[in-house]
Amino acid sequence: IHGDNAILNFPGVAASSAAGGSSAAGGAEAAAAAPAEPKRTSAFRGVSRRYGNGRWKARIKQHGTDVVIGDFDDEEEAARAYDARARQIHGDNAILNFPNSS
Repeated sequence: IHGDNAILNFPGVAASSAAGGSSAAGGAEAAAAAPAEPKRTSAFRGVSRRYGNGRWKARIKQHGTDVVIGDFDDEEEAARAYDARARQIHGDNAILNFPNSS
């Protein structure tokens, strides 16, 4: 629409790449230049990543209050801690990350 006069959010990226057309070389350069970011979200219920230390936090709501279960080095470990607390609070009605494990 704006041609060569377009103001880009990422000036180092060619206009054709920003518009969706990508060349093999341009895509590889962009991927190599950008450092890999750590995973910020979790696939598990009640688990999130702490920004300060990068550890995984497990938490659950109990009586409308957010209760932090703990910090964990492993995402799955945090999810299993969430499941244990959910079973304590909700019993058989708990929605779990690993419903088939005991």
